[in-house]
Amino acid sequence: MFAEEPLFLKNREWYVVPEDEGLDDMFFPDGRGYHIRDDAPDEAKRSYDAFYNPDDMIGEDGKPLRKKGYSVHY
Repeated sequence: MFAEEPLFLKNREWYVVPEDEGLDDMFFPDGRGYHIRDDAPDEAKRSYDAFYNPDDMIGEDGKPLRKKGYSVHY
């Protein structure tokens, strides 16, 4: 059984892939295949967090632990 596609992937304007940044690789240097855009809706950002930050990656403050390069600034 396949998991449902994360919400952030349902709108191509909400994320970028390495090729969009001129990288000839499937992954960004941080190991991720997608970066969420800063102007994506909060609901899309939450789905991005859930995709990359499983429950065991939640900090003591209750917020997702994020790697450097979490999002793209335009």
